[in-house]
Amino acid sequence: MRKPKTFFIISVCIMFFLLFNIAKAQWEKSNGNLSFRSVFSIAASGTNVFAGTNNDGVYLSTDAGENFTVSNTGLTNNFIPSVVVSGTNIFAGTYEDGVFISTNNATSWSDANSNGLDTTVVWAFTISDNNIFAGTDVEGIYLTTNNGSNWSIVNNGLTTKLIRSLAVLGTNVFAGTFGGGIFISSDNGANWKESNTGLPGSAVINCLTVSGSNIFAGTGAGTSNNVMYMSADNGANWTEANNGLSSSTKINSLVAHGSNIFAGTAGGVFLSTDNGTSWNEVNDGLTNLFILSLGISDTYLFAGAAGGGAWRRALSEITDVESNSDGFRSEYTLKQNYPNPFNPTTNFEFQIADFGLVTLRIYDVLGKEIATLVNEGKPAGEYKVEFDGSELTSGVYFYQLKSTPIGGQTGDFISTKKFILIK
Repeated sequence: MRKPKTFFIISVCIMFFLLFNIAKAQWEKSNGNLSFRSVFSIAASGTNVFAGTNNDGVYLSTDAGENFTVSNTGLTNNFIPSVVVSGTNIFAGTYEDGVFISTNNATSWSDANSNGLDTTVVWAFTISDNNIFAGTDVEGIYLTTNNGSNWSIVNNGLTTKLIRSLAVLGTNVFAGTFGGGIFISSDNGANWKESNTGLPGSAVINCLTVSGSNIFAGTGAGTSNNVMYMSADNGANWTEANNGLSSSTKINSLVAHGSNIFAGTAGGVFLSTDNGTSWNEVNDGLTNLFILSLGISDTYLFAGAAGGGAWRRALSEITDVESNSDGFRSEYTLKQNYPNPFNPTTNFEFQIADFGLVTLRIYDVLGKEIATLVNEGKPAGEYKVEFDGSELTSGVYFYQLKSTPIGGQTGDFISTKKFILIK
């Protein structure tokens, strides 16, 4: 007669544990005097998080966003629309005093404004190898190749110099403008060309982000609707990717993590896991839904709110990010083939996080190699490969993805899955 009682106690404990974890699975507001500030920009490097505010300068967290303290020594302007990490350097773009650099984890800042950037509003940064691009409010785009020691204007072909956002995809640099849509440079900013097919001509491009081989653009004021756009062909054409987003919701920020794309909007944070085909709210626990900025680290998504400080949420709570046994995050994934079972063709999809040598091979149950579908260097991104098994007999087979990062500090990623051919 004691066993039911014991079972009841265990059940209550399990239920309490589950309810506790469900309650915990939500956004957490950061501590410190950042709580009621408007956070316009966020960047993260490991457990260090940098938040740029509208009137209070830069705040620093050294504990993955749990606590923030002000870090303004050397700054001459405390409105920080943009912040970016480049190696051991942190760059802060100010509202009217150009760019400042910190080489000591934001302990202090120094002027990095050679070539007239000192009187410029810097709305956006992006980095391509050793090149740092700065998008300004009036003077267009600046480029430095030596960590801010010198800047040069790279505006040839730009018809509007009001730059709101920047991003890099492969060898292309994308610039989102206020009222002029998107421009692309394929020669490190030396020349720009308009890329607005599918976009309204007067589009205000508040934000840009890259996920795999796709680029996403969030629009805001100046358009009849606030719409998300996506291009799968390096910006040659743009299509709406707005399902689940309200047309009245201004899109202020975008950030990608593997195949997950996050949008910070006037209605909170939205997530797409299917390349923008659909979006869903991920706002549990957020009490301030006007999101100005997003940032990302290995384990957390950060959101900066208007008058609401900084918030964080574990990525594992809201995405399909999982760790493999060898320590890789889900930026390296090998999906189950489809269809499975198959006859005679099937598709393999995989994703890699770093440029590397990639192989995708087919084996029989005895371990004999049947076919090599991929054997080449590939940049980070998502890929799909079709396989025709017409010449094989019915049975069980295996496919294995191996990616060896070139120049990286991580080891090989290897994943193997089973599939079945039925004729």
